[in-house]
Amino acid sequence: MRDFPHEEILLRWTAAIKAKADVLIGNAGTAGYLASGIVAPEDCYVIAVNGRLMRGYDGAFDALYGISQFPFAVEATLAVGPLQVRLNRKTFEASQPEHQRRCEILKPRGLPVPADTFLDAKFSPISAIWATDIDEFTLLDRSAKMVAVHNPEATHPIPVGFLPAHDEYVARILDESTYQLDRIEGRTAPPEETSVVVDVPA
Repeated sequence: MRDFPHEEILLRWTAAIKAKADVLIGNAGTAGYLASGIVAPEDCYVIAVNGRLMRGYDGAFDALYGISQFPFAVEATLAVGPLQVRLNRKTFEASQPEHQRRCEILKPRGLPVPADTFLDAKFSPISAIWATDIDEFTLLDRSAKMVAVHNPEATHPIPVGFLPAHDEYVARILDESTYQLDRIEGRTAPPEETSVVVDVPA
């Protein structure tokens, strides 16, 4: 029996997204695509990430969906953590399962890593994350699973259904501390829609 290394994989996702965001926005005195004019201010910009590169050395686990049962791209950008149950110490009654609000991921060493990219206006030039987990076996015996995670703060959002995806995730800000995350089946799957309300930091 082996543990699912979800935190290690999630840290790889956050690092990949940050690196690609820095290419667009710039970092530490280095001009990004926006400042250099490669990407115009009115352009949409989608970050694509292949989870195949996040699996680790043995590649035993798919690296598209995390411990929360949402895609890693959701966990890395919308502060969604694992499911939890609250236990009343006096009555021992358990609450309904709910997702933790996880704005940061602790690293074994160094500073915590932000996991709320899409709740930060700095990253509004990013329209969405397009995520998949494709390897050599995809072409042989199975289709590639793809998801699109939309940025609720995007200056120039892309329409739902624009990218080929099985699932799309769209967050709608309800107030300063809450947003509603809708899972919408994409154009590569039959139509269906579900929602979950997630607390976010004020």
